[in-house]
Amino acid sequence: MQIKHITLACTLALVSTGSYAESQASDIEFHFGGSIKTVLLYDTDVAGVGINIPGSALLAFPSENSDTKIDASLSQVRFGTSQTLAGGSSLRSQVVMDFNENNDGGMSPRLREAYVAWSMEQGQLLAGHTWSTFMDLRNIPQSVAEATVSGAVFKRQPLVRWTQNAGAFKYDVALESSTNDDINLLGTDLDNSGSSPAIALAAEWVNQDAWVRATSLFNELRVTNDGNTHRKWGYGVQLSAGWDFTDKDRITILGNIGEGTDRYLLGLAGVGATWNESSQDLDLRATDSLVTTYTRKWQDDLKSVFAYGTVSSEPLENQREINAVTLTSTEYAMANLLWAVKPNLTIGAEYSYSQYKLFSGDERDNHRIMLGMDWQY
Repeated sequence: MQIKHITLACTLALVSTGSYAESQASDIEFHFGGSIKTVLLYDTDVAGVGINIPGSALLAFPSENSDTKIDASLSQVRFGTSQTLAGGSSLRSQVVMDFNENNDGGMSPRLREAYVAWSMEQGQLLAGHTWSTFMDLRNIPQSVAEATVSGAVFKRQPLVRWTQNAGAFKYDVALESSTNDDINLLGTDLDNSGSSPAIALAAEWVNQDAWVRATSLFNELRVTNDGNTHRKWGYGVQLSAGWDFTDKDRITILGNIGEGTDRYLLGLAGVGATWNESSQDLDLRATDSLVTTYTRKWQDDLKSVFAYGTVSSEPLENQREINAVTLTSTEYAMANLLWAVKPNLTIGAEYSYSQYKLFSGDERDNHRIMLGMDWQY
């Protein structure tokens, strides 16, 4: 839905800023939309978990009962603006909300995105809360719900990003919000408050049939102990690609390695930097992941998506002493059938499998079946 040239009367009702608001907004186009996504889901071996179910979620919900529920928390409300400026540049903004803050089946409002992008001849400057530069959204498979494939980078956070286009190539440089809250302090009174922005870099080549994207991210991890600050630099490197090898078939693949960037990866939790009392320093666990997807379009209004992802975290040398109940790997697989009944209405059925392995040797898995409907407005 698009609303153009908001009148003075409407502006007064919305913002009460008089003629000033009218004059400032007269050349801005306002856009409003969203979706209502409703999913009937059945879990075989876990109860209480919400619509998102990466392998790590099974660790947080100990009940092994089966569970059947109806979830609408991924429904969205979207509001945006667009404005053409003098000299050919333009401004675009977007705010997106859903209702899955707690991922428990309830309706808890959550901000997904809030950003403004200024496009000009030289490139684009984007600022706000949106998807990390470190990720590649094209490698996230379309799902009846929201695919939480182990090993995929899946992160939204505040950032400032510059994008430069050069023919078939695109380059990104970004500063992104970071945190030290994921550092395992092991019951000590160390101070992990304060943080420095992460640095994200990306280079991409794309044509009408394929793309290749290389990304890297560097973030500082630090704690303070008796006035002494201990720092380590985490890093992540990712290569992602996709190829439409026919007009009906697409394949994508993604590989990621790193240390200290585990919070960006689906399927991991509790494996962040860990304080080593003996060495009086931070220890980082190495991670690696692989994600692949295949999309088959059976006909114009019917397609299937298949995906598999795995992620692992290397244990520390003293892992058994500090915590043996920690993730070493998770897996996620899915297959679905999606029918576009109308251009803005999709009905689908999906099967997914989640599994984790712990350093202690324990394993757990779950099978999920979903039937869903997604209406876009």
